[in-house]
Amino acid sequence: VEQSTVKPFKIPLWTHHPDWTAIGILFVLLIIFFNSVMFTNKTLLPPDAIASRSFGPFIHDALKRGIYPLWNPYIFGGMPSFASLSSAPYVDVIGMIIYGIIWIFKLVIPLTDFTRIFVNYLLFGGFVYLLLRTKKLLPSVALFSSIAMIFMPQVIAYAAFGHNTKLGSAVLIPLLFLLVDRLLEKQNLLFFSLTGLAVGLQLLRAHVQICFYTEFMIGIYFI
Repeated sequence: VEQSTVKPFKIPLWTHHPDWTAIGILFVLLIIFFNSVMFTNKTLLPPDAIASRSFGPFIHDALKRGIYPLWNPYIFGGMPSFASLSSAPYVDVIGMIIYGIIWIFKLVIPLTDFTRIFVNYLLFGGFVYLLLRTKKLLPSVALFSSIAMIFMPQVIAYAAFGHNTKLGSAVLIPLLFLLVDRLLEKQNLLFFSLTGLAVGLQLLRAHVQICFYTEFMIGIYFI
């Protein structure tokens, strides 16, 4: 029997650069989904975000007087500010880096405030994709899974409800599992340090509940 000479159809970009193409697809899908708040004057009005703005005057007043706000005297007759991470400015290292990069781009491109949330969604999808690729999954499978993760109703609703610190903390979950995998495999000081750094950076993203769940899952995974 003569073999068929018809070659299967292939997309050159996906064939030669699947990883970069996958990130590009995630970017485009998020742009399409959030186009109203990325390119117009429209904005989300989540109740939790509006409530959190009440911390603003207290923080600005303290910083103006050269005092870092360790204690908030206006809630519950006084409560920890920094220790509770309820209002702890300049501690989220990753958030500050993202904000700095966006500030540079805003000098030439009119970006909206939602851009920092958009970047976190893109990082979340990218880290999920990276984790699955290190597990030797096909690029198409890893891409499908990362899309499913970031567009899961509960995750996509983080922005709608103003749970930005929850999103910021969840972003590092796949990266932490990747580093823990490498630590268990290599068992060296480098991956021990990187894993500890990632845990610390997640805590500084200021959603202790998500951090607790993350460490709990990592403990079960380790066992």
